[in-house]
This record gives sequence, C-alpha cells and structure tokens, in this order.
Amino acid sequence: MLASQLELRRVGSADPVLASTGLRSRMRNPGLTGIVLATGGTLVMVPTLVGVLAAVLLVVSVRIQVRAVREPLLAQLHGEEYAAYAARTGRYLPRLTLSRS
Repeated sequence: MLASQLELRRVGSADPVLASTGLRSRMRNPGLTGIVLATGGTLVMVPTLVGVLAAVLLVVSVRIQVRAVREPLLAQLHGEEYAAYAARTGRYLPRLTLSRS
C-alpha cells in the first residue's frame, strides 16, 4: 500500500500519476477501508455506545470524503483514465466479477 502512495507523489513528475498498482488495482480506497475495519474490530473488542457513535460518524465521514472530495478531484485530474479505473475497481472492496469461459 505504501508503494502505491509513493506513486502518487513521484518527485519530478509534472503530471499527476493515477496510482493503480498493488491494492489499488482492485479497490480505490484501501487505506480508508483499513481504517473502517480497524474501527469495527475495536468496536467488537470494546463495545460501548460512544464506540458505536464514533464508528457511525467515521463511516459517514468516509463516504462523504470519497464521494464529494476525492472522486470528483480525481475525475477532474485524470478524466477518462479515472473513469475506466473506477469502472473496473470497487470503491471500498474488490469488485467481484464472474469469469465467462
């Protein structure tokens, strides 16, 4: 995952690079998925009302961040390349496809 983050910040590159290798080849937001899963695991270990409220707030804020900020920015920066990438990958989990032989 760190390698795909480094690909985003390639030094000396004039054009932004769409990171689409590693985990990002299957899903668009693996870091945010990890944060939500870690929060869910903590909630299972220590179930409290505050924990439930924090988890709900986290999920809502992640969804807003991705849909209102990240995806529009990436679509603006990368255009058709991002549209094709979004069509073949899942937003938070890998997209399951049936292979036809």
